[in-house]
Amino acid sequence: MRKIKSPTTIWFVIGFIAVLLAAPNGTIIKSVMSDLGPELFNVLRFGIIVLVTLPFVLGAWKRFTRKNLRYALLMGVCMAASVISYVMAVDRSQASYVAIIELLMPIIFIFYSMILMKEKISRRAAAGITLAALGAFIVIVVPIAFANQPEAFVIDPLATVMVLVNCLTFPLGIIFSRKAHEAGLPLMTTFGVSSLVVFFACLVMALMWANWSDISGVIQSPQVTMIVLYSALITSLLVRVMNVAVYQRVGSAAQGGFAYSESILAIIIPIFILGEQLSIEIVIGMALILSGLFVIESHHNWKHRRHLHGHGVTHR
Repeated sequence: MRKIKSPTTIWFVIGFIAVLLAAPNGTIIKSVMSDLGPELFNVLRFGIIVLVTLPFVLGAWKRFTRKNLRYALLMGVCMAASVISYVMAVDRSQASYVAIIELLMPIIFIFYSMILMKEKISRRAAAGITLAALGAFIVIVVPIAFANQPEAFVIDPLATVMVLVNCLTFPLGIIFSRKAHEAGLPLMTTFGVSSLVVFFACLVMALMWANWSDISGVIQSPQVTMIVLYSALITSLLVRVMNVAVYQRVGSAAQGGFAYSESILAIIIPIFILGEQLSIEIVIGMALILSGLFVIESHHNWKHRRHLHGHGVTHR
């Protein structure tokens, strides 16, 4: 009998690669905020994405339909709301506070997938995402709950609203990207159209509030230039395309687990850079997240093996 290897594990590996590429993004962005400011930073990175994806948009012009164009534009509206609200939330509050509320995002993502994509979440997949959520909760919330300086943790009502907007709109953007792709539009073309929407939204914000003289910092500093390029081409384009591709193959529960992994690694990376020791919360939390992903991945491989056996094909 013919031997076939399951492609599921390959997509989980790709998901982890996307996590590793995206995790440093928050750390490196903070290093240039004093040079550029959030408004100019967003204009520059999405301007770069528009330039890179424009050939894909023009090349796929005949593949546009009213349906897939609508999904691509809706993705752009959602991503614009997500980008702008996230920047405002971080600017007005602590990153830890934003991280706590963003623990809701993978759960919201799964809920959207069940409603909009008619995706069925098995009990095993639900158990896996619950383990991952518990791990992320331990890492982010426990240290704050037992902190000796609770007064440093300030709740800002506007920041709370903004981060909730981010939690509600970013998953919708990913889902609309998948819908546009399934309606016949290539992923790079979809991201090109949506990035145009995000760029113009960020440009309006920058025209109202940005200090445009700060843009000289990009020209004078190769380090700032490289950070803008990395955030644009790697994090905001390549990683997000990988996110959608993985989501199409392994579902929202696995993608939610990867989102939690990205949050934890974003916390761990500065620790390694500063030479600090890993806390017990991070070790336990990461173990739970990896366990949750293993449960989800093994569930997908089990379904694939059962499908192959049902068609008389061996799987090893």
